[in-house]
Amino acid sequence: MPDVLPQLRLDLSALDHNIALLADWCREQGVVLAPHVKTTMTRPIVERQLAAGAWGVTVATVAQAAIVRDWSVDRIVVANQVVQPAELARLRSWLEADASLDLCCLVDSVAGVGIAAGAFAGAARPLPVLLDVGAPAGRTEIGRAHV
Repeated sequence: MPDVLPQLRLDLSALDHNIALLADWCREQGVVLAPHVKTTMTRPIVERQLAAGAWGVTVATVAQAAIVRDWSVDRIVVANQVVQPAELARLRSWLEADASLDLCCLVDSVAGVGIAAGAFAGAARPLPVLLDVGAPAGRTEIGRAHV
């Protein structure tokens, strides 16, 4: 048998059921969903999630954000602190070039906030950040700010 790339095989009716179930639950709870798409990075699944009412998507890296931007996703959460100058410059250029882009990143340190603030000094649009801080008897609390 010739070498074959890895394949994802799934039951589309089960997938659509699960997407609808979660979308309905989010609506009932009054919350929005930005599913983390790093596991599949599969455009048809992301499109199904967005069509069902997902607010946007969550990714792990700026490179993954670039991929979902190519899929016309305009609401993106980067679930990691971005501190590399080239990556921060890329985020800044996206935000300055596209007023419809709603993009934010998690930050979990004062140093990370400082690095992002330096990269966005004088920017036409700030970088929205979600502050990931420790919470008593819990993993984290998240607050929103801009740098």
